[in-house]
Amino acid sequence: MSDPDPDPARIRTIRRVLIVVFAFLAVAQVVVGVLALAVVDGAESTRPLGVVMLLGAAVSVTLSILFAVALRRSR
Repeated sequence: MSDPDPDPARIRTIRRVLIVVFAFLAVAQVVVGVLALAVVDGAESTRPLGVVMLLGAAVSVTLSILFAVALRRSR
């Protein structure tokens, strides 16, 4: 038994949700990264956490942009 063809509107909605989720994750990672860098106060073990969170935010932003481009091209 095969599934019916997927609804294009549903696919676009899922992509929009992914864009919003990845954008939210990027903002949250930036906030945590900046806070981790701001409260270092001599604790050098916290600085790498801030750097990693900022790098993760960059990846999330990149994925969000790629999802937005894919959504644009699918129309």
